[in-house]
Amino acid sequence: KKNKQHTQLQHHRRVHTGEKPCKCDLCGKGFSRKARHTVHQTLPTGEKLYTCEVCGRGFTQKSHLRIHWRVHTGEKPYKCDVCGKAFSVNERLVVHWRVHTGEKPYKCDVCGKAFSVNERLVVHWRVHTGEKPYKCDVCGKAFSVNERLVVHWRVLLERNHINVMYVARPLV
Repeated sequence: KKNKQHTQLQHHRRVHTGEKPCKCDLCGKGFSRKARHTVHQTLPTGEKLYTCEVCGRGFTQKSHLRIHWRVHTGEKPYKCDVCGKAFSVNERLVVHWRVHTGEKPYKCDVCGKAFSVNERLVVHWRVHTGEKPYKCDVCGKAFSVNERLVVHWRVLLERNHINVMYVARPLV
């Protein structure tokens, strides 16, 4: 029993640290629990077994479809005790909680700047690497974040360098 509690505590800590020690050898995706890694590996690459009846989006696990369903129902069962903000997924509440605690578990190895969300650290890392993955198809100018590419397109649109139909396409 004590061993089980220790394992559960380890899993819970990973919610806060973002640690995902179980990595898929094929796609590199990380998992906080071995069981989730095992489920991921048993499915053929890209196979979606569960489909949303409303929008047609596919999912590899039934639990993911149930969580997605909240997009359509508006259900937000996870509520912040401090400010009352509600979330459809517990992980978003955990990240939100850091607004109140000031916790920033993701730290840059180069400059020491810390972030509350891993994705912000990934974007920040581009300051050091110079990586600019978002490229304008019109002029070739590259940007480190997608939002800057969108602003760039708006400027081109205002200056009549591109037409509205070009910008109206979905941005990645």
